[in-house]
Amino acid sequence: MNDKKVNIGIIGLGNIGANLYKYIQKNKKKIYQLTGCHLNIKYVSAKNIKKKRIVKINKKIWLKNPFNIIKKNVDIIIELIGGSDGISKKIVEQALKNNKHVITANKALIAKHGDYLSKIAEKNRVNLEFEASVAGGIPIIRALKEGLATNKFKKVTGILNGTCNYILSEMENSNNTFKNVL
Repeated sequence: MNDKKVNIGIIGLGNIGANLYKYIQKNKKKIYQLTGCHLNIKYVSAKNIKKKRIVKINKKIWLKNPFNIIKKNVDIIIELIGGSDGISKKIVEQALKNNKHVITANKALIAKHGDYLSKIAEKNRVNLEFEASVAGGIPIIRALKEGLATNKFKKVTGILNGTCNYILSEMENSNNTFKNVL
């Protein structure tokens, strides 16, 4: 089994970022047993260091300026800020141009700039992983790209968003209108 250390920088520590941090810290041994990779959260950054979070984060790994994480010795940048433009786009773009792999759950960013960012990733031979931003996190992208690569799809239709699924289920179960459920 490979014995590799993977340094990670997490940018954005809202609900998703804090829970990801907690999950990685809690499951380091199990992840290593399954993958042979030692995950090391080397740096984190978020807008407000004083915000109360579900996890206690060592101040030594905290960087006030998220762009500084890109300059550090990290293999993967995890962007969890949100928004299609502004800082989230600049961080992902700069990380890819600096040969860092990027993982994002940012739906708006991928919807608006996914093609552009994918081209940067391809040019720099790094991965732009965005499965968490599509279909409510259902692992569909890799299945389509790799498992069904020889098939020709004209389109994929369906409701692939957790919020939409919740609203439609609630409308059906409560016999309520869209406006009321929303």
